[in-house]
Order: sequence, then C-alpha cells, then structure tokens
Amino acid sequence: VNNLREDDLQEIDRLMQTGSLCVLEKDADKYLQAEIDFHALLIERSRNKRLISIMESLQDLTLRWRTLSLQSDINLEYSHAEHLSIVDAVKKRDSKEAAKLMSYHIQNSRDRILMMIEHIQQQNEK
Repeated sequence: VNNLREDDLQEIDRLMQTGSLCVLEKDADKYLQAEIDFHALLIERSRNKRLISIMESLQDLTLRWRTLSLQSDINLEYSHAEHLSIVDAVKKRDSKEAAKLMSYHIQNSRDRILMMIEHIQQQNEK
C-alpha cells in the first residue's frame, strides 16, 4: 500500500472502472484481464520478492480457476465488490485493512472455485 504512487492509484481506478463496466455487461473475459492487471500491479508494487515469486509460479494454475469461477455472473459481481473494498482501503493507505480484505477475498475466491468444481462434478455424475 505504501509503495503505490499516484499514477498507480490512477491505473487502479481505471481498472476498477473497466471492471464495473464488465460486470454490467457480464463480460467475464474482459473482466479477467482487468483483474489480472489489478493483481499484477499490487503484487509488483509490494516489492516483496517472495510474494512475487510465489504468485508467478502460481499464475497458470490460478488463471484456469479464475477463468472458471468468473463464468458465473454472481462470482463476477462478488469478486469486483471485494476488489472495490480493497481499493478503498488502499486509497486510505490503510495497510492493515487492505491486508484483511485481501485475505477475505482470497478465502472467498477459493470457496467460490470449490463450489464451481463441486457443481461440475455433480453435473458429470448425472
């Protein structure tokens, strides 16, 4: 949070506006790209070499699951709402709140993906 520059905050605003439009238009593919860019900016600006390394190694795996999860309109809406909450904390430079909201977002994303997998498995069993 403290490493973000004013131009980073402007880019985040642009990405959130794009995300809002994508949610309204139910455009999961375009939303996914805005989400990837948002995550990449926050991860890069963290300057945490370990986090950057971990996230780079997980990039392909998480992309598959995020793509699946965001095919659901409600998941698209939830994800974006969580991003907006994180951005609000980031703009306030409240790193503790931003970290709490990021953790919440990660847990919720995991839960949404697991529900999607369970749904797919149930469909395959029919």
